[in-house]
Amino acid sequence: MNYTSTIRSFCQNKAGSIIDVAQVSEDYFAMVPYKTLLKVLNRLRDEGLLIPVSKGVYMVKPEASISSDEAIIREYATETRGMLAGNALFRELGLTDYDSGTTEIYTRLIPKGSHKNIGRYSLTGVNLFFEPELKKLIALLEIIEKGHTNPEHNLPGHSVKIMELLSEYTQSRFRSVVENISYSYSTIASLSYFLTLLRKDDGNCLEIYKEVENGR
Repeated sequence: MNYTSTIRSFCQNKAGSIIDVAQVSEDYFAMVPYKTLLKVLNRLRDEGLLIPVSKGVYMVKPEASISSDEAIIREYATETRGMLAGNALFRELGLTDYDSGTTEIYTRLIPKGSHKNIGRYSLTGVNLFFEPELKKLIALLEIIEKGHTNPEHNLPGHSVKIMELLSEYTQSRFRSVVENISYSYSTIASLSYFLTLLRKDDGNCLEIYKEVENGR
């Protein structure tokens, strides 16, 4: 096999995408010795096909103008692949103008429970299919858990958003989220309170949470 030709073709078909060396080594090029893969990628970098983003991470030269920040968000935090979390999510929702300097992302593109930093981006691996309704439920839990600690937080805006997102709660969605993302008991107790205000019961969220936590 001509490793250089094969890897170059792979990269050319991913214009504007993020290439994580460890990930592509495991998922696509397990037959290629790791040192050989690094040498080929370094050669492609020197040719201008790959743009360094951080250690072990490249962006494939895009066909149209796109920044590495846009490429990272598109790769890990859009469609069903993942979503923004924490302060970055609050900024996206218009709940704050404060920028913490770190962009948290939940993504299914890295192994569950693993963590990876790419510049200012802090990725956490989860085993979730990020459908729109699930993203809204996670947003609800993020606001309850972290919203009040965010500088310049918009408390009235948070309250309105919480009540808006409560309709996305279902027992199955909630179970899948807490099986993948850790939230404090006080957050779930608050969720129980808000659900009771809205629908006269808490959808068994406390019982589900305790069951999941006891099974960890």
